[in-house]
Amino acid sequence: MRMLILALSSFTVFIGCFFYLASVIFSEHYPYTYKSFNYYLLTPSEISKMTNLCIDKPSFIYSIGDGNKASYTAMNCTLDREIILNHIKELGFEINKHGRYVKNNTKIEFLYDDTNDKVTEVTLYEY
Repeated sequence: MRMLILALSSFTVFIGCFFYLASVIFSEHYPYTYKSFNYYLLTPSEISKMTNLCIDKPSFIYSIGDGNKASYTAMNCTLDREIILNHIKELGFEINKHGRYVKNNTKIEFLYDDTNDKVTEVTLYEY
């Protein structure tokens, strides 16, 4: 009887974890916070290396690609423009003819504040 209860409990936990991961990973728009379980599960290394450069606490949005649409992770926080541009160049990103930073199948775009000296959002696309 004890083994049956243990087996059913283990099975229930496994199924719960499976459905949780499936709902997160296949989400069209999934917000999460810094240093949460989802941060470690979903954040690409290029983005996680930028979090220590944020002036304020970062928040994130993840979306899975659908068909020919790329998956992306957006980090919302305030960053110094020159520092972040130097940092992504150190990571191996190069600017292409369209003004976007690319490396292999990865592209990074920035959203700037009104004064254009701070970055307010970094979005990483994975194709």
